[in-house]
Order: sequence, then C-alpha cells, then structure tokens
Amino acid sequence: MYETKIKNLQSKLDDTRRSGAGTTHEIQELTTKIMSLESRNAELESSASALQKRLNDVLEEMEAERRGFRHRLAEKDGEIRSKEEAMEDMTKDYNALLEIKIGLDREIAMYNKILEGEESRLGLSPTGTPLSTPAGRGVKRKRTTIVEEDISELATEHSGKGNVVVEPLDKDGKFVQVKNVSEGQINIGGWTLTNTHDGKDVSYKFHRAINLEAGEVTTVWSSDSRETHEAPLNLVMKKGGWEIGEENVTTLTNKDGEEEALRNSRRQRSLSGSTRYGLSRVYSGGADADDASKCAIM
Repeated sequence: MYETKIKNLQSKLDDTRRSGAGTTHEIQELTTKIMSLESRNAELESSASALQKRLNDVLEEMEAERRGFRHRLAEKDGEIRSKEEAMEDMTKDYNALLEIKIGLDREIAMYNKILEGEESRLGLSPTGTPLSTPAGRGVKRKRTTIVEEDISELATEHSGKGNVVVEPLDKDGKFVQVKNVSEGQINIGGWTLTNTHDGKDVSYKFHRAINLEAGEVTTVWSSDSRETHEAPLNLVMKKGGWEIGEENVTTLTNKDGEEEALRNSRRQRSLSGSTRYGLSRVYSGGADADDASKCAIM
C-alpha cells in the first residue's frame, strides 16, 4: 500500500515538474515578447519625439512667415494709402487748374469778341477775304476758335465690414470689381452684387463655388463685353449689363442678406476748353492801308 502511494505521489511529482517546465518556457517566451515590445515602444517614442520637434519647427516657420506677410501687407497698405492721398492731391490740383483753364478760355473768347468788334469797326474783313480795293497792303490777323469738351468723372466713397471692397466703378459701365482685402480665403458663393441708379437695379449672384484668395480681385463683366468667362477672377453676366447713372449705389450682400460692402458713386461733369489760333490776311487799299495795318492785331 505504501509503495502504491509512493508511486502515485512520484507520478504527481513528475506531472508537476513537467507542468512547471512548460510554464517556465511560456514565461521565457512572454519575457522575450515584452522585451521586443519595449524596444519597439522606445523606437516609436524616439520617432514621435523627432516628429514633434519637426512639427514645432514647421509651426515656428509658419508663424515667422505669417509675421512677415502681415508686415509686408501693412507696408503695402501704407503705400496704397500714400498713393491714394497723392492721387487725391493731384486730382484736386487738376480740378483747380481745370477751373483756371476754363476761366482763361472764357476770357480769351471774350477778348476775341472784342477784337472782332474792333476789326469790324476798323473796316477789316471778319472772314479774311480781300476787300474791293485790289491795290493795298496785306495785314496778318489772328483768328481764334474755342473748342469745349465735356469731361465726366465718378466721385466715390466706400464703406463695409472690411473683408471685401467694391472697387471704383467703370464710368462706361463695362464691369464691376470685388476685392478680398482680408488675410485669408473668402467664399463669396451665393453673394449678390447690385448696382442701383435712378430706381433701376442690376444684380449678379455669384456661384456657390467662387472663392477669393487674399488680395484677389474678381471682375464681373456685362454680357456684351465679349470677355471670356474664366472663374473665379473673370466672370461674365449671362444677360444684361451694368448701367452707370448720375448717382449709383453699389452693394455686396452675403447669402444671409447682410451687407458686406457698399460704394456710393456720383458723376461729376466739367467743361474743358481748348483754343486754336490761325492767321488770315486781309487787304485795305488807298491811304488808309498803313493806318489799318497799324490797328490790326498781329
């Protein structure tokens, strides 16, 4: 009986040893896998650290470029304001000189009438044709022609939120332009551009896919302009066209009906005169020829 029990216990011991050997083998395999995973984890952490460093470098570069872009944009805006101020000053000087020129042309016309009256009083021919007496001296006399030209300009002022602007109108009504003055892309799809004058409205609705990058200008042409439709910067109306009157209100509204930009334009008219001079010869005969030549305007 004891020998049987010992054999049983010996058998159980052998089974336990075999089971322990298998467990030890499994533990070794798991230890190997853990070491492999730890090595892989270290590699991934090293790669993630390198990628994070590269990402930080890229973000710093982007921020530096953004600062440089803002600086250049500010300089450009300053140049534009300076040029606009210079243009306004030049326009004022031009209008002042134009008024002076018109006044001088009127004075010249008045003096020419006085001279023609004097010529008639002195017996000179107003048309420069010979008088009846063939034997006389030739007298040179200035002839003046005043030509007046109608000049029209559009005086404008703009208001809005500041992301987009409606550019000054084309006085011939061929196109209307919209510019993105923000620092990023703007989707103007579904927005409506309208010009109103004398109770008439002409509108154009932008396609939903129209995007404007920072600084880009899109031009909306009348249908009869013979321009090529090339979205998003060159758009042609399917029918009709812009009409520019004496006073115009041009608005740009978004798809919610909110006003994004507005430009008021008013046509200013002025007359520009030009003077032409010519020489004609008249004849006066007899003893009065010398007196007539002395009185003629050379």
